[in-house]
Amino acid sequence: MVRAEPGTIPEGVPLTSDRIPLDNSDAERSIRIFCVGKHNWHMVETKRRAKASGILYSMTETAKANVLKVYEYLKYVPEDIMEHEGQITVEYLKTIVSWSASLPERLKVKTDKK
Repeated sequence: MVRAEPGTIPEGVPLTSDRIPLDNSDAERSIRIFCVGKHNWHMVETKRRAKASGILYSMTETAKANVLKVYEYLKYVPEDIMEHEGQITVEYLKTIVSWSASLPERLKVKTDKK
């Protein structure tokens, strides 16, 4: 068995896990609505607004992908940042990203594991 660092796949080694999709169709499908929704772009008049919209969409999709309560997570992040104003470090930011193990349990969707 060939072992790789997390996030890397050695060239020429076939994927044997059924948990790893062979393509990125799911990611493309989820972003399509955002990209194609040109009629909704009339309100995005500046680069700053477009960037903010993209960040919010990215946060929403990663929260969904990490099985979080999206509304609660999007509410939690700015509130927590305000509590840490003036003390924001890379280490702190790593604790509030949607894949962080240190997020409060109230943000996580309860799943039935059988």
